[in-house]
Amino acid sequence: MAYLIFNSDNSLYRIAANDTDLGNLNLPDPISPSYNVQTITDSDFESVRKNLKTVSYDGTTITYNDETWLFPNSDNLQSYFMSIIYDKCNAFLTNNEPTHGMYNEIKTYKATVKTFDKDTLTFPMNISWEEYCSNNSITYYHPLQIP
Repeated sequence: MAYLIFNSDNSLYRIAANDTDLGNLNLPDPISPSYNVQTITDSDFESVRKNLKTVSYDGTTITYNDETWLFPNSDNLQSYFMSIIYDKCNAFLTNNEPTHGMYNEIKTYKATVKTFDKDTLTFPMNISWEEYCSNNSITYYHPLQIP
């Protein structure tokens, strides 16, 4: 079972592939009433994780919508990489101990993104970075998987 975690305003806050990943998200234990955890299928999770689908939630029903991506050039993709590195990975690595269950994985993912050779890509790139990684057997994390 996979999970979508919504804020109290029903906006998507985090995603988790399984119970272990849910536990690694550093959510209050027990999970605070300000979060709403919804169980989803592994297939739906992979669609969200690859950024193929966006999610909306009205408090009762989860709706999935197709996502369209376009990175017109390497600078645009680099901006996305910078948000992954600085907004997500660095924040996680700064605020967590090396003993955290995801610490080494996120550190490795940060290095992967930081050193990725964008010259190997053809632009415009009309798929998400996450789908590219999935298609090319690169270990990746959706930004919402990073605590």
